[in-house]
Amino acid sequence: MVSKLFNAIDGDLIEARALELAGLPIGNDPGDSLRDKARQQLVGEAAALLNGEFIELIDSIRREKEQTINHDNLDHLTYAGWGQDSAAPVPPTNSTKNR
Repeated sequence: MVSKLFNAIDGDLIEARALELAGLPIGNDPGDSLRDKARQQLVGEAAALLNGEFIELIDSIRREKEQTINHDNLDHLTYAGWGQDSAAPVPPTNSTKNR
């Protein structure tokens, strides 16, 4: 599927498809109208893979993996230091004395 999406924007493949539509050998100019038609065909082939069932699957995976950021209940830092220091008792600060 990814390759079809990339093929739809690959200038060399668009040119090859346009030459194929024109029935011309490589090295000739198929013209802009055939290039546009070739691009539309390649985009259509890529878009055909994106049906409703596939889009629903992608959306359900997105909802399952989505993270919610809670701005209302913020965490408070109780200690900051090196790992070896974290085993030592935390000295009380003004903010922890009042709790």
